[in-house]
Amino acid sequence: MAALAFAINDQTNGKGKYLNPDGNRKGLALTPKDVKVLSIGCGTTNRNSIPVAKVKEGDWGNLQWIKYLPDLLIESNVQVSEYYVCQVLPDGNYKRLQPAFDSKEAPPELKNKDLGMDVKDPVLLAAMKKFAEAFYKKNRADILTFLEL
Repeated sequence: MAALAFAINDQTNGKGKYLNPDGNRKGLALTPKDVKVLSIGCGTTNRNSIPVAKVKEGDWGNLQWIKYLPDLLIESNVQVSEYYVCQVLPDGNYKRLQPAFDSKEAPPELKNKDLGMDVKDPVLLAAMKKFAEAFYKKNRADILTFLEL
């Protein structure tokens, strides 16, 4: 979202507010139709929502929902950014690729795991790398087409 704002920004707000110290504007002054954004995520566990069946069962005090908090915070930021970018760019100018660690293509080492942002386990890291390479290979043609390469 910040990169898109930079790409389309050409306004100084009449006060030089958006100018660099050298007096030039901050931004590229492109129109939204001239901007394409390819967004590639690092992967998701898809635990950014609480299943309705679980919500209906029992006590939802601090200890019940806290395990969902990291994914809710991270994924909600990604989803909000994606929503705004889609509102600004015309159809076909935004592509989001996000590997899902719970998909059928994901290595078994990654499925049903609580993967934090600080994974250090060599087995998990190797599985993530393998999955990233396979994900790229699967999506390579779409990426190159989107980028007009």
